[in-house]
Amino acid sequence: TYNYWKDIQNALTPPDEDIGQNTDSDRSVYGLTFNHIFNDDFSLTFIPSLYLSYWDDDSEIRNRSNSKLYRSEIRTNIRYSDDLNFITGTELQYSNVNSNIFGNTFSNGIGIYTQADYKPIDKINLSLGLRYDYSKLENLNATQSISPKLGLTYQLSPRTLLRGLVSKGFRAPSLAEAFTSTTSAGITVK
Repeated sequence: TYNYWKDIQNALTPPDEDIGQNTDSDRSVYGLTFNHIFNDDFSLTFIPSLYLSYWDDDSEIRNRSNSKLYRSEIRTNIRYSDDLNFITGTELQYSNVNSNIFGNTFSNGIGIYTQADYKPIDKINLSLGLRYDYSKLENLNATQSISPKLGLTYQLSPRTLLRGLVSKGFRAPSLAEAFTSTTSAGITVK
């Protein structure tokens, strides 16, 4: 948990007064995947999960955090023909944290996506997708993003695929990134 190195010759060694500090941590992930195949052309997948995290360190102010992240995704797969397949889905998430560093705060978000896969000829697969994300961290302004994607896969041989992808990505800040406020070794982190 140290912020400074011991000296210029020992950049990867903590100062003597920091030796022996520990961070106790417990992390657990629980999840299920339920996939129901209605027929050869339609399936539905449901993926709920829970991520639990707790830690407590030996720093000068005894930093601690207890957080929960609930996430669920529902996805459909629709095959219109041997050459055309659609995947659509929605992802929901809620997170809360109780911490002396991050505060007692929460966030929630939703993602909605769709992707079409088209095989115009035997060795080529084209993918076209679009995703919308919305994220709200307690008292901060909400963030939104639309992320398109275009992909191409070419089967060079039975064991070799060439892939190309052009896309835009989005990641909302975590509660820790948005709300950190602490002091360690004389440094204030906000």
